Amino acid sequence: MEDRIMLDVRWNKRSWDNEAVDAEEGPRRKDGLQRGFAANNKIYVSSEIKPLALMQQSCYCFGLFENFRYSFMHCFSSEPPPIVIATGIRLRPKFTDGSPPIDEVIQDGWLPLLAKFLLRDDFPELQFEAAWALATVASGTSDHTREVIDQDVVPIFVKLLSSPIDHVREQVCVFLKAVWALGKIAGDSPTFRDIVLSKDALSPLLAQRNEYATVSMLRNVALTLFNFCRGNPHPPFDQLSSSLFIFDDPDVLTCACWALSHLSDDTNKNCIQAVIRTGVCPRLVELLSHSSTSVVIPALRTFMNIARGDDSQRQIIIDRGVLSCLPNLLMHGDNKTIKKVACWTIYNIAAGRKMQNKAVIDAGLIRPLIHLLQTVESDIKQEAAKTVFNLICGGTRHGNNILGLERFIPPLCDLLESDDPIVVMACLKGLEIMYNPADKENYPRGFNFSVKLIDEAEGLDEIDKLRTHDNDEVRSKALEMWEPLYSEATKVWKFFEEMGDLFY
Repeated sequence: MEDRIMLDVRWNKRSWDNEAVDAEEGPRRKDGLQRGFAANNKIYVSSEIKPLALMQQSCYCFGLFENFRYSFMHCFSSEPPPIVIATGIRLRPKFTDGSPPIDEVIQDGWLPLLAKFLLRDDFPELQFEAAWALATVASGTSDHTREVIDQDVVPIFVKLLSSPIDHVREQVCVFLKAVWALGKIAGDSPTFRDIVLSKDALSPLLAQRNEYATVSMLRNVALTLFNFCRGNPHPPFDQLSSSLFIFDDPDVLTCACWALSHLSDDTNKNCIQAVIRTGVCPRLVELLSHSSTSVVIPALRTFMNIARGDDSQRQIIIDRGVLSCLPNLLMHGDNKTIKKVACWTIYNIAAGRKMQNKAVIDAGLIRPLIHLLQTVESDIKQEAAKTVFNLICGGTRHGNNILGLERFIPPLCDLLESDDPIVVMACLKGLEIMYNPADKENYPRGFNFSVKLIDEAEGLDEIDKLRTHDNDEVRSKALEMWEPLYSEATKVWKFFEEMGDLFY
């Protein structure tokens, strides 16, 4: 089986991911992500995405320091002797359970020499080793990354991206190391990312779609592009290209989708529009049916983020057919993350115009949402209940008799017995909106017959029990709802007795 490595989508061993969370959107969009998804916040990508020389062993560090001084002296001659490659220049495995001695390398003053080696276009083997060493140093702490940046190597790495590649192995390896190094630097923090972008690193990176672009190259490009898109504030990505999405390699698609997910994860509608302008939405819709969940999740999260935009942006993803994919995603096996993100996407779309709210109903999403309310784990029920609540809110604004939202009443009443106060509160609020005394004029003879459905589903009995609930919020809401509901139910049942149950 192919070896695989994990890419941590959080900032380099720290909590930079929290910077991208919008506090106002937290309750409906991020809480579930932080509780459930962030705990396993890894992207699994092929081991080929690692630089070629790293593929053979899991832990590399600098070795044979006693040979470095001698070897480096020879590197400045016009024709470096073969011993340069045979001895200390190459990064060699020294420990199998340790970390590269980065501090020792910095203290011994090797970084300026490594920076000079990057300029040796006539000696790609040496460039390869220097780029590898500098990228390894940049993989350490932020202080280590700063040490690398201070050598002014970022413009050199960018220049290496723009160098012609004649498909010679050594030149390809140097290119991969340059991409890898820039990704390591940009992945440390938004500050360092902006330094890399200020040197125009994006243009040559996106230009790598050519006849020499191997899968390994594209995987490294996609991973670095992902690092360029992370963190707040987002960079101005008017140049963002959709070219990576024409390829079928799962690792390339995973990183490319995560890049768009991070870029669109902002309340700034300009960031969302930048993603839409790439023209990638039709391809993302196709990827919602991809066999790899590692591709599906970031593609779906991108649509979830776009749905947080304005009505016109929501309409774009509706027109592209996103809603037709959501029923299957809501029922997606045992993958809880996909179900949650699908719920959040519906939640955001349901907040739109009347026809957008109706489009959710017409897409056949009521049945799978009811299924989630009735059968799955508590955390999924919470998200489904919130989604139903928002759908009902939108429906009652436009007239729930048009959208047929009454079919939510039985499962909402069933969930009033839930042990989770969050689920119970969402159900109570949903039922309260379904029964709104202010809407009496919209119903025959002034009666809201949703009350009859609530009573038939034993909702009144459950609300009566909730008046003594341990949770203060639940108890207060039940007390508030009980009297008007009971009074209206009495009138409705009396009406049906008089009419012989012929009306409604």
